Amino acid sequence: MEMKSLGISANRVTYNTLINLLCKCDCEEEAKELMKMMIVQGIRPNFVTYTTLVTHFIKTCSPDEVIALHNYMILKGVVPHQKTYDTIVAPLLLEEGRKKKS
Repeated sequence: MEMKSLGISANRVTYNTLINLLCKCDCEEEAKELMKMMIVQGIRPNFVTYTTLVTHFIKTCSPDEVIALHNYMILKGVVPHQKTYDTIVAPLLLEEGRKKKS
């Protein structure tokens, strides 16, 4: 990463900001890779990290992938925030309602 070569050390806020920007640019794979790099650097993702990814995944991935990410978050000991649940539940319920109407 270029920051490291400049002597800038990234912290959780830095990684979360970059992951958020990558998600906004629809760079899903890069965002996942950055989270992996974050972990390798010894920086533990928090609910902000996961909620950012869930918010993006709910728009671009299958419901199963979103639920898998949520379950991984819990497995890693990160407690979901109300925003995490709001982000997951509302779109899934809307989708289920659309399926029942058709």
